[in-house]
Amino acid sequence: MADFKQVCEAAKKIKASDVHIVSDEQIYCRVNGKIVPLPDMLMSQKEVKQSILDTSSPKALAILGKQKHVTYAADIEDIGKVRFALYFNRQEFALSARFIPDDLTKMLGLLPNPQIESFLDQNRGLILVGSPSGEGKSTTVASMLNYINNKHDRLIFTVENPVEYVHKDNRSTFIQRSIPIDIVDFYDGLSEAARIAPDIVVTDSISYDDAFDQALTLSESGCMVIALTEGGDCQQIIERVIKSRKIEDQASFRSRLATQLMLTVGQRLCPMAVSSMTRVPIFDIMENTQQSKIFIRNDNLTMFRTVQQEHERAASGGRTDTLARTFDKQLQTLLAEGKITRETAYDLAVNKQSFPLPKKGV
Repeated sequence: MADFKQVCEAAKKIKASDVHIVSDEQIYCRVNGKIVPLPDMLMSQKEVKQSILDTSSPKALAILGKQKHVTYAADIEDIGKVRFALYFNRQEFALSARFIPDDLTKMLGLLPNPQIESFLDQNRGLILVGSPSGEGKSTTVASMLNYINNKHDRLIFTVENPVEYVHKDNRSTFIQRSIPIDIVDFYDGLSEAARIAPDIVVTDSISYDDAFDQALTLSESGCMVIALTEGGDCQQIIERVIKSRKIEDQASFRSRLATQLMLTVGQRLCPMAVSSMTRVPIFDIMENTQQSKIFIRNDNLTMFRTVQQEHERAASGGRTDTLARTFDKQLQTLLAEGKITRETAYDLAVNKQSFPLPKKGV
């Protein structure tokens, strides 16, 4: 048997991003995006309970007892900050824990980039950042806030479930609210932000209609909103948030979104061929130009990716007045440089026909 700290130490040695623990069963880790067993380690139900008691607050325990699940973050000595997701498995406590990097300067990925920074220098508008779970969008937003904190005098209000990266005031001042410890849900958190009147609001989910409406209201009132959501490339992200609405509400929602949206960022983590322990971020980025605003308002998103690709080609030719980047172009570059396999490129590509796989037996 092992205690939680020993499990974390063993997981970090193999560069795991998270661990998944069910009492008296094989412990699994996620390494380079893949689930692998952590050999020769088990935790009993008593040890799982103790790890929960050692890391959680009384309020988190009360929520766990009532809702049968809860998320929170805690600092573990010699391990660092860890995000916990507690739940029940066959009527016993179980948990997943994700390690949160503590040095923003080593994980900028998207930054420094003068074009991205020019958007962060602005005072209002909506930035959407989307990816599948665990693909790095929280880290990307943390790097954005790190840039703003070092350059601008801003009041930054975050609504998170839970707070992962704790930002220390530099030029900016932070108010970071954690669900469900500090506030009930995202709508309440964003409503509270409206009363405080911050310069920048960050929400790590706009998956709920009322929360997204409140985020748009904040943007319309002159605030910059950085919102995280699930999704793939830019077109898929925008399609997803629109189609999640009732049909009768979509037209008015498209109009508001087209007006307030400044930038859409999709993100994936791409496994490197040269190391089974390394993934690098790739990005799908589209500035909301006048042309794309029309596409959104008219529900003509099938043209979105075509225009994005045109802008990317123009940028590669030296044009700097619009910002666009696609997953597929970055995958082509990485493949040509021998940094990724064709299978990886095919798996992550939007247009898979651009990365044909060799026929079996050939």
